[in-house]
Amino acid sequence: MKVKFKYGIQTYSGTVDEMTFGSYRKGTLCIGRKYVIPDYEYVGESFAVRASQ
Repeated sequence: MKVKFKYGIQTYSGTVDEMTFGSYRKGTLCIGRKYVIPDYEYVGESFAVRASQ
């Protein structure tokens, strides 16, 4: 979603209050999205299964 800040702030890059913000187009556009914690999985296990086939 496009974000508009108060107090003359144009853009922000980072995470605040479970929202992640990104600055684009040389600081003229700010887009926000919900912060998602990535799920970690053991990658070596899937490689071992493919290698044994």
